[in-house]
Amino acid sequence: VPTISTTLAHTPTDGDLLIADVQIAEGGATTTSVTDGSLSFTLRQTVTGPSPDNTETTIWTLPLPCGATPGTNITATASDNADMGIAVMEYAGLSGAIDGSSSSSGFASGTNGAKTTVTSGAGAAANAGDLVLGFEADSGWSVKLGADTGDGYTSRVNVQDNQVAEFLTEDKVAASSG
Repeated sequence: VPTISTTLAHTPTDGDLLIADVQIAEGGATTTSVTDGSLSFTLRQTVTGPSPDNTETTIWTLPLPCGATPGTNITATASDNADMGIAVMEYAGLSGAIDGSSSSSGFASGTNGAKTTVTSGAGAAANAGDLVLGFEADSGWSVKLGADTGDGYTSRVNVQDNQVAEFLTEDKVAASSG
């Protein structure tokens, strides 16, 4: 498909932060935009894995400005047809500045149906109490994804064990800066 949408359970409000995690696999397409119909998300990070099927994960943010009336239907658009997945998280009252982002990618081989644990690491934060997010993507080989609970993360979205797009989003509050 060239687009994919998801619907939020309720309408976000002023001061909330929306974060979209979009995954594309197969065909070499790229994500070109994420929107709620009237407001556009900002691209924060693109990671293309070294896998043979060109799996791409993009992270998009939308801090909701005062007076904006956001929609609840979030749509990601790709440059061409591809296997796509989308997850959107809403964080209430966190529309402030984004301190930074970093990425890494790798290629792992394993057994279909086996559990793979995401390792986001400690997560660098500008300040204690900052929200730290981790993302993992797989190109759809029936992998069961697990959150990095050893480093204190909680799984927020876990699309796993299917043949299209598998991805996990996890978060935690940083205990210290660094």
